[in-house]
Amino acid sequence: MTYWASLQEEKYTNKNNHRTIPLPEELTQMFLPGECELCDSVLTSVLIAYTHYEGRAHRTAVAKYMKAQYGLKGSLIRRKEKFTPVVCEVCKTTSKSRVDLDTHLAGKIHDKNMKKRTYQPAEPAIEDDVEFMLHPPKPPLPPKLNNIMCHICHVPANTEHQLMSHLQGLKHRRKLRKAQEENEEYYDDEEYDDEEE
Repeated sequence: MTYWASLQEEKYTNKNNHRTIPLPEELTQMFLPGECELCDSVLTSVLIAYTHYEGRAHRTAVAKYMKAQYGLKGSLIRRKEKFTPVVCEVCKTTSKSRVDLDTHLAGKIHDKNMKKRTYQPAEPAIEDDVEFMLHPPKPPLPPKLNNIMCHICHVPANTEHQLMSHLQGLKHRRKLRKAQEENEEYYDDEEYDDEEE
């Protein structure tokens, strides 16, 4: 990553006439695969980490850090990844970036279309017992469990990582707190107190 910067005294910065500096090592050491210490974010998967480090909130945090620590103002210059658009032949969709492609391949629609495409009808029954013993049928594969869901928020997830990310989120914690408060009110009713006596 590089950073285009200007001294704070300069009123205007022309992006075409700027100087780039590498990010300081103490800053880049905060950018971990599973956590961004600068932004105080937990990154539960490679896709989430990629999205975070390429995102606006992270760039803003880097700019604030550089201004506070070094008196520089500017912004991160993103490395332009050369990505040739990829067409998913199964779903007939085009992904224009690596993030789009990874998200599509991990999604429900692609998974559903793959299952449709790979479905094979059962082989006809073998009537000859000897032939059956010599060439037994392959055992069926165990079903793939895709029913990962937060039952409090009614939010489905494709992977355990997505579910863990959701469970750490603010909206989930608010709904969980609200559900706990409602349950406390429900069990604090006087009619339950009478039954115990």
